[in-house]
Amino acid sequence: MPIAALACLAACGAPQAEVDVGAYLRVGVDMRTECRSVADALTDGGLEVVARLERPRSCALGAVSADGARSAVRVVTARGIAYAADGRADGLPGGTTVALVAPPGGAVGPEVLVARAPSATEGRCVTVLHVDAQGGAREIGLEPGALAVVAPAEAPTCVTEVLDVDGDGTAEAWVAIRALTLAATATRVPTVRVPLAPGAGVFEYVPPPEAHWQRERAARDVARTQARRDRDFPAAHALAVELALVALLAGEGRAAACAAYDAGLAGWSLVGEPLALAERTRAALAAE
Repeated sequence: MPIAALACLAACGAPQAEVDVGAYLRVGVDMRTECRSVADALTDGGLEVVARLERPRSCALGAVSADGARSAVRVVTARGIAYAADGRADGLPGGTTVALVAPPGGAVGPEVLVARAPSATEGRCVTVLHVDAQGGAREIGLEPGALAVVAPAEAPTCVTEVLDVDGDGTAEAWVAIRALTLAATATRVPTVRVPLAPGAGVFEYVPPPEAHWQRERAARDVARTQARRDRDFPAAHALAVELALVALLAGEGRAAACAAYDAGLAGWSLVGEPLALAERTRAALAAE
């Protein structure tokens, strides 16, 4: 057969199947391989990886330097490093430490908890990260108007703990409500911890059952008795304010809050500045 005819047969033969390029492409990275690489990079940078948390969607690393001055958290997903936080606790203003937080009750959901605390002070904040199926990491915030009912207390600015207190399998975000303007001293600020439930992308305030408030009141009644024995007015005043805040948060109204404050200071004879503070506190609690 002539060569020209062979060429024609080859050109006119059956069409070739289209190649699916997508079958040969892989989007993103291998999460566990990338996690090992990130761990090596942290080590090369003078940090020791002290915590590792693997989830189906993420691998989280917590690292710290030998002297504790530097810390880091990395969350790796199929996208690579989806979240990074670094801390420096060197005694300078604005210093912080960062660390991974163990999930409550060994939970294995898509959330990763990262603690950030000011250097040499109390009051850590916990960032709750939700890792979606595509490997994105997003912080779950607080619903801003959820706790407006607690005036004159300051609204919380961050989550302090994540706990499943009632054992229902859902972890609540706990926030601290602090009445700074009603404190007798800077070292004993009236504070009430409140659980928030996860909602649509935020933590929302859902009033807990009455049993929760009963426990809060009982704990403060014991502490109030001890404060009276010790003649510790700042502590007794703070506990009385906390009982008033519990009444407000339980939805009992301002009259009940004032009554709870007065009951909290039962047995005290107040004169001078303690009396003036008590009068200011009652006025603040009664104000709408």
